[in-house]
Amino acid sequence: MTPDADPRLRRWTAPLRFAARLFTGRAAPGELRAACVRVLANVPFADGARRRLLLSTRPNPFAPRDPHAHAWPRDLMRPAPPVAGKPDVFVWALIDWHFRIQRPQHLAHAWAQRGHRVFYVSNESIDAPAPGFSPELLDANARLYQVHLHVSNAPTIYHAMPTAAQSAELDASLRAFLEWTGATDAISVVQHPFWSDLATRVSGARVIYDCMDHHAGFDNNAPDVIEAEHRLVAEAESVVVTSAWLAQSFEGKARRVQVVRNACDYTLFATPPRERFRDEAGRRVIGYHGAIAPWFDVELVARVARAFPDALVVLVGADTTGAAAQLAEFPNVRFTGEVDYTTLPYWVHGFDVGLLPFRVTPLTLATNPVKVYEYLAAGKPVVGVDLPEMAQFDELVHIARDDGHFLAAVRACLDAAPDEHQRRARQAFASQQTWGRRADAILPGC
Repeated sequence: MTPDADPRLRRWTAPLRFAARLFTGRAAPGELRAACVRVLANVPFADGARRRLLLSTRPNPFAPRDPHAHAWPRDLMRPAPPVAGKPDVFVWALIDWHFRIQRPQHLAHAWAQRGHRVFYVSNESIDAPAPGFSPELLDANARLYQVHLHVSNAPTIYHAMPTAAQSAELDASLRAFLEWTGATDAISVVQHPFWSDLATRVSGARVIYDCMDHHAGFDNNAPDVIEAEHRLVAEAESVVVTSAWLAQSFEGKARRVQVVRNACDYTLFATPPRERFRDEAGRRVIGYHGAIAPWFDVELVARVARAFPDALVVLVGADTTGAAAQLAEFPNVRFTGEVDYTTLPYWVHGFDVGLLPFRVTPLTLATNPVKVYEYLAAGKPVVGVDLPEMAQFDELVHIARDDGHFLAAVRACLDAAPDEHQRRARQAFASQQTWGRRADAILPGC
């Protein structure tokens, strides 16, 4: 019997077959690197000097992060060589890779899957007295990294632009990082104005501003950050926005504005999970997932809980606005807290209806809501407030002009019999709204 004929024997002999390929020169490019990554991932190295090198054996970079980062010499962690015709992509991020999975991580992952080397510059710099950088490997093919630049008194990017001294340190840290990558052909995708000057120092890089939010709508942005955004919009080769509202706000201020909306991980949300949430009391479930922040309409959700006492309102996500205290009087409201991204289908597939209960503000008027795509991918009926970006969903989503219409739409969804045709229509729409398509739209022909 050959190893190919018996899966168990093939697994047991895998190390010997790899060794034979290695010593005869027949090992595939990157195979040794990937093998080293798999081995080193299980070695209990000390977490030295805050260097965050994650050696992951999992092909999915969205898997939960190992809480123990492993320090290892950078020379063993150098990126794979670039692919001809695939420029390196530097993502100047507005959130850390291990924060809530959103557009930045999805796009970076999609570009890496398409053969680009992707260097995701975290918003969380490392407070260090000397310039430098800390790379973090995010896949086994050495094509996707997060990097933390070193800078003294590491700034919070939302509150102010870097000082002159910090800019000089960041510049020195970037030079060291660029030497390590060996990048010669690159694209800088800037996702926050804080990085606007630094991103231009990647030699020969095209600068694209990927604007996913109305930054001026957040109360923690300083005037100099907004001024930097104005310069970035005027100077970037292209401005990519997530909504028509944002496109209109930049009209006449940018060389080129392109609307590339948000999307969904269709396969993750369309595939029924092995288990889904069920209310132990057998109640129908009215659900929401996402940030429970100042733009979340707590009063509207209170009206939903009061109107449907025999249903369970499940709110999945981190509560940063005190909503739990405001809704404590309702026994039919349940908060789950933050959950891992990969477990969201467990909750969404348990919803009888998915909600978008946002306040209507300049911030939300500019929003293209990811969660609606995800609800539709799961085939769920959706009720949302009347925001400009909801129009694209047409009859697939119930759009409520006021609170009364919102409650009526929720009732209609709960009272309706299951409709297989509608479920398929929702999923058919969502299947075309993928992060891979959005990544291709931002970097066409790359």
